[in-house]
Order: sequence, then structure tokens, then C-alpha cells
Amino acid sequence: MLASKPKNVAKEWLIFVGCFVLGVVLNCFEASYHANARSGSGVDVFWNEHFGGPVELWAWFLWFVPYLVVMLARSIVWSISTLRATIPGAISNETAKCAKALYAKLDPHLNGDSAEAIVRNAMEGGATTANDFAQAFENAGMKKDLSISAGKVIETHLNVAAAERVTAGKPID
Repeated sequence: MLASKPKNVAKEWLIFVGCFVLGVVLNCFEASYHANARSGSGVDVFWNEHFGGPVELWAWFLWFVPYLVVMLARSIVWSISTLRATIPGAISNETAKCAKALYAKLDPHLNGDSAEAIVRNAMEGGATTANDFAQAFENAGMKKDLSISAGKVIETHLNVAAAERVTAGKPID
């Protein structure tokens, strides 16, 4: 959460105030519960413990327990959602499906090798442009005009995948 955005600060403040009020109410109930063991009403015990006499640390702590519980729950939810999110540097499932579909369409035009293996080998050899991939496809037995088109499509696909890696996990404002 970005603390610099006024809406986020206002939201966090309202959560804190709501939890603080809940903590005060819970503390009042706790004081009235213990009032049976002491002389005086619950409100008197509450007032004396928190404002009139020596303040017990646990009593002040009870005021903040609801907010601490909410913060703990939010941090657990955040960590689970972060672990389930796309790993930075990975491409989305949709892009991976498109790549597999593209390779499946190119495979029949090759002499035995898979398009995926050809692209991988070309990249390991330093291929980065459409012409590099076209040359790799042509060397694998694909017709020249088809290999040029395939090289352009592979280059575009790799650019989309690279853009996904760069923007993974970053919100678009």
C-alpha cells in the first residue's frame, strides 16, 4: 500500500480509529467483568485503571489489540496473495498458451525439429531479431517466405513476453 496517496492514508486512518474504538469498548467490558471482583462499577474501574491511578500496561495494550489483530490478518492475506501471484520474470499463462499454439502451427513446416527447440537454440546462439529467427527456421527446412513471417511473429511474441516480465507485479496507474 502506498502511504503517499491520500485515499490510502484516509482508509488506514479510519481502520485504525474503528479498531481503537472497538478496543476501548472491549476494554470497558473487560473492566466491568473484573468490577465484580472489586468494589465499584465497571465504568469506575475502567476510569481508575486508565486515567485515575497507576496505569497497568496490559490495560493500554488492550486498546490496540483489535488494530494489531487486523494488521496481522492483513499481512497474512497479503503474503498469501503475493505467493500466489505471478512470479516476477515469468510470462503469463495466456502468453505461454499463445507460444505453444504458435509452435504447434509452425511444427508441420519443419523437418523433424520442433519450433520451440529451434527458437530456444537460436536464442542460445544469440538470436534477437526477426531475421535471426527466420534464418534459424530456414536452416531447419522451412520455406523462405514462411520463415520470414515466422521470424517476425517470434520476435513480436518475445517482445510481448519481455514487456510482461518488466511490468509483472507493478500496478498500472
